[in-house]
Amino acid sequence: MSSTEEPLPPCGACRQVLAEFADGDIEVVSYSARSGRLRRWRLSELLPHAFTRGHLPPATDKRKTSGRG
Repeated sequence: MSSTEEPLPPCGACRQVLAEFADGDIEVVSYSARSGRLRRWRLSELLPHAFTRGHLPPATDKRKTSGRG
């Protein structure tokens, strides 16, 4: 939500948080309190090359690989 004439997209930090918890198909909606306009984006449009958990190797349980039973 913004008080500008046009709805604003989320900031970069918010885009990254969205990318960590949702996939690129999620719809992001912004609203202008001044004009009453809505704007919709897909997260993949706002952050086309997001760093996601898909870039990370599979998690391992380090307790099992430490050799200390």
